[in-house]
Amino acid sequence: MAFLPDFETDIFISYARVDNETAAGEEGWVAQFVKHLEIELSKLAGRIGVVKLWWDPTLDDNQLFDVKIQKQINGSAIFLALTSNGYLKSDYCRKELRWFREHNPDLEVGDRLRVVNVMLNNILPKDWPDEFQGAIGSKFHDAEREEEIGQPPLPGEKLFREKLRKLSESIYRTLEAFKTIAPTPEPQSPEADDSFVVFLAEVSETLETRRQSVANELKRQGIRVVDNIPPPHKSIAHDQAVKVEIARADLAVHLLNDLRGAKIIDDDSQRYPQRQIELGLQHAKSQLIWVPQSLSRAAIEKIEDASQRELLMKLEDGDRELSRYRFLRESPSAIAGEVIAHLEELKRQQQAKLQTETNTAFIDTYFKDQLHAWELGRVLSERKITPLINPRVDDDDPALSLNLLKQRLRQVSRMIILFGEVTEDWVRARLGEALSVAAQTPNCPLRKFAVCFCGKQRKENGTRFELNFMPVQHFNLQELLDPRTLTEFLKG
Repeated sequence: MAFLPDFETDIFISYARVDNETAAGEEGWVAQFVKHLEIELSKLAGRIGVVKLWWDPTLDDNQLFDVKIQKQINGSAIFLALTSNGYLKSDYCRKELRWFREHNPDLEVGDRLRVVNVMLNNILPKDWPDEFQGAIGSKFHDAEREEEIGQPPLPGEKLFREKLRKLSESIYRTLEAFKTIAPTPEPQSPEADDSFVVFLAEVSETLETRRQSVANELKRQGIRVVDNIPPPHKSIAHDQAVKVEIARADLAVHLLNDLRGAKIIDDDSQRYPQRQIELGLQHAKSQLIWVPQSLSRAAIEKIEDASQRELLMKLEDGDRELSRYRFLRESPSAIAGEVIAHLEELKRQQQAKLQTETNTAFIDTYFKDQLHAWELGRVLSERKITPLINPRVDDDDPALSLNLLKQRLRQVSRMIILFGEVTEDWVRARLGEALSVAAQTPNCPLRKFAVCFCGKQRKENGTRFELNFMPVQHFNLQELLDPRTLTEFLKG
């Protein structure tokens, strides 16, 4: 665990490989600097290794985009740059600095900068990157005059110890500053409801930057994003974690291209992005599946990897309505907007569904009791509650009648059974079906049950109807027609 529990790493150290090179093959200057800095910070914190530093000793200025390094940068509280002539000429070092800035638009914590500029050479402020502006930086070189380039002192020299002590104290004060800042609530947007959760699935390496960009944009809009179930997870643990998060999320978002992505570490036949698609099709409430515009159907047919080709063809040709997913071909910049628009539609549907559930009650009646149902329905309408009554079907089609009953029950939060010209067994059977629907239907709104005694039936006769785990209220028809009694039943 890092010194700051909200981060995976306290300090990310960015450097140019040339500054760690040696002629005799001994340990390089950067490697020694990291060890000494870690020791000094441990002394200040009071425990060995409590402040977590990260650097990549194998860094190559010519290497391509490295997902591992970007994830480390995104999870770091402080970005420490060992600034030298070599650093400023390294495209990769400047890229690391840019990644940190993009992930952290606000580079300040209190009155301190989260970017620490440790100057190994005497570099004038006009030549510093924009991220270094606003602070004087830490002079870690031996130049005494402006025209001197200067070099960093060697570990063990007095000047090295003096500069390291001053630097470590400054960094430690910045770390402590994080603890004095109250957590800032995530920004809320009128276009996005913070009750919505988006599961952002794993992607192939070439889409990682786009995935991170989408995540950042959604978070800025106040949307909660689950994007922390990356490899390497073993297959069983991976599936369990993904199932839980996808089931919780309102929307699962998958970004795909012609590459399958990383292998699952204990199953070479499975890839993380593909497996998460499969789990999403089984468990997600709703899905958006994006491919680039260049990946037309003809382009999909030409993909060499048979597994990825078959998956994309299946998604393009599948029954999207039945599987609750949309298949998008849009520009990369449109992904976040599509997600937000989809969430807005989900919000609208949810509000409409809630309005229907709240303002609707189902009167379950046998056709001989329909006059009582009409009377009760009239009173409900006066209370701004829409009464639903089971439709008339032929008596010789019980299966159809049962299906219609289940459809009605999934739409309402209240059920009133009229106990008039029917037997007790009929009422109990209807209550049993209602309980079954409530228990087996995800997010079923049905929560209130009542039996209304009408005609010759009277609740004073002692007949009682019960449901496991659900209370059943009992009323005579005249009681339920009373506005005060009806209002009490309709509450909640």
